[in-house]
Amino acid sequence: MSLFRTQAHRAHTTDDMGTINLRSPVVGRYALGVAVALIIMIALHYAWMI
Repeated sequence: MSLFRTQAHRAHTTDDMGTINLRSPVVGRYALGVAVALIIMIALHYAWMI
């Protein structure tokens, strides 16, 4: 979870600079990580319900 936190921090610092670029590798990787985590959480939630 520490790796995810550093990526989130890195994405936050790029936003602070005012250069919000969705095509930049860091922000793209962060968005991908959030999407994957969300999908896994939803999958686990439904698996728990079943």
